[in-house]
Amino acid sequence: MFGSPFTSFVLAVALISSWSFKLTNASNILALFINSHRSHLLLYTSIVNLLLDRGHNVTVITTLEVQEFSSAPENLKWIKLSSEYTRSRHLPNSNALEQIESMMKRIDDTSEFMNDPAWRKFMKDPRDHHFDLMLLGYLFNDYQLGVAAHFKCPSVVIWTGQPIGFIHKLIGNPEYRRYVPQPYDRHQYRGWRGVAFGWFEKFVESIALHKMKEVYDEHFPQPEYPTFWEIRKNVSLTFVNHHSLSEGPIGPQVPGIIEIGGLQYSKLYANKTSTEHCDSDLETILNEGKDIIYLSFGSRVKWSMLDRNMPRVFVEAFKLFINYTVIWTYDRDCEDLEKLSPNIKCRAWWPQNAILAWNNTKLFITHGGKGSVSEVYSHAKPILGFAFFGDQRANVARIQTKQLGMALDIYNLTSAQLVDTLNELLKTDRYHRNALAFSRLYRDRPQSSEESVIFWLEYVMRYGGARHLHSPLRDLNFFEYYSLDIYLIVIVILLIVVKLCNWLEKKLES
Repeated sequence: MFGSPFTSFVLAVALISSWSFKLTNASNILALFINSHRSHLLLYTSIVNLLLDRGHNVTVITTLEVQEFSSAPENLKWIKLSSEYTRSRHLPNSNALEQIESMMKRIDDTSEFMNDPAWRKFMKDPRDHHFDLMLLGYLFNDYQLGVAAHFKCPSVVIWTGQPIGFIHKLIGNPEYRRYVPQPYDRHQYRGWRGVAFGWFEKFVESIALHKMKEVYDEHFPQPEYPTFWEIRKNVSLTFVNHHSLSEGPIGPQVPGIIEIGGLQYSKLYANKTSTEHCDSDLETILNEGKDIIYLSFGSRVKWSMLDRNMPRVFVEAFKLFINYTVIWTYDRDCEDLEKLSPNIKCRAWWPQNAILAWNNTKLFITHGGKGSVSEVYSHAKPILGFAFFGDQRANVARIQTKQLGMALDIYNLTSAQLVDTLNELLKTDRYHRNALAFSRLYRDRPQSSEESVIFWLEYVMRYGGARHLHSPLRDLNFFEYYSLDIYLIVIVILLIVVKLCNWLEKKLES
């Protein structure tokens, strides 16, 4: 069957070697996803599933239920804490001071998990656990890096969008605000305005970091643990759910920032005519064969946060598109909503990737969250964006700039305005063609996001934290980072020269 005996022997040795490699190189990884939103967990669990498929042993700790893990693998240990600890404090149209106050309260809220009985039991004796790496889902929770110090292992951070100031500082990446707009800047300023916004963001960053230091010092006291500032320097690298070459903006990036934009979608839903990843109700809806409009504002924007009459604005518009099935993510009474129009199907949570991957899905109405934007980029659908807060405004602005869709203001929305916009997006081929072209660019990379994740995580473990990736910027203080010491020396020298020139002028006149 295999030819010569020698060939059979070589094949047998190769098979045994590959099997042994998987077993002997399996690592123990801790995945800490404490203050995550439901949408963030989709990215995190995709990374965990890649590690599980690779044969690594992963201990996952969450505060939310997770359905997306690979089906009960032997190498997964999942610990769900007893409380959620994450309370959304985003207020629509809140001012800067309210947003800062919200961030401080969020840090207080999420730090409560440190006193959870299940967590305290887990942390009680680090000798009971050995980990080669810690994955941290990042959302202004630097103090949780102390867990990596507790278990004496390197750490890798996962951020769900374009790098922000916190991530740049954490990994030592230079920031050029004059020409690199930041995701939390709703106006996407460049030039002196971009620099001014950058200084404001640094002010907020400083306040938040000192708040996180207080939490860290309470639970990871010195000298038993490194200082808060030292432990932040020990992060090996950061994964960011972004692809700057297609999405922009282009800016400097150190090797410690790895772009994995679109990770959770690029392979799972390649077959756009299969209902393999759908539940029975969704499979029935999709198999009806009607064109689909999909509406979801993610896990952080609740319809209960909006005016109670707002759904009727959408319903009145959808009634005029009776040939489309409207699949709607809705956190109020779905039965009452579906009675208003026969083409509406609603649920508190749909398998979004399966819907966006479906060929008959013609439009995605979204809040512009980074996870949702990454999904729709991969699946090449036109977009209607309603931004609420954070980086959603910048994401929706990019969608308009690239002519991948349109944007509306939900707080000043009328049914007539929505109908006109839906007609434009559904009946103008330009948006569909642009979405297809952009999706090709978004997915055209030398290495897939999945391959990047596995390579770099195993790279960090192979080299014991990969200290050689460490950016020198991380060792500079505030004055050195912004070259203020150099500017000060130059100013002093210029003052001395001016003083000397004045002195010589007076001498010559006398």
